[in-house]
Amino acid sequence: MELSDDDIKLINRVQRNFPLCKDPFAQISKELGLDKSWVISRLNELREIGVVSRFGSIAKRKNDGFSTLAALKVPPDRINDIAHLINSYEDVTHNYLREHEFNLWFVIQSNSEDKLNSALADLRLHMDFPMLNLPILESYHSDMVITL
Repeated sequence: MELSDDDIKLINRVQRNFPLCKDPFAQISKELGLDKSWVISRLNELREIGVVSRFGSIAKRKNDGFSTLAALKVPPDRINDIAHLINSYEDVTHNYLREHEFNLWFVIQSNSEDKLNSALADLRLHMDFPMLNLPILESYHSDMVITL
């Protein structure tokens, strides 16, 4: 798919410093000189066709906290139930489906290693699917900007 200049400006604009105000899309529209309804519908279209995979906030990992990436091998007929269970834990920041033998992946972070391990142990009590626990030892952040 070929992206227009307006698509590229829009994608780049929403990736950082998203306006925290009553009408963020009006502000973005004004900044870019684009119609607000086009901005909203185009972001939805870009997400639906896979150009944008996710549109939402990401909690930045605390430097003094503990995080792990966990992966589960869940039968397809149990994905929704298990995803809802995982999402019920307040320290879960991401939860997503993957095309892999280990198909449900999530990130959990806490201010204490004991609390994090306790949440994982509690999850294991509610299911008996194989789980990988991949502690996050170092965090990296990258931005993607498309140049015109």
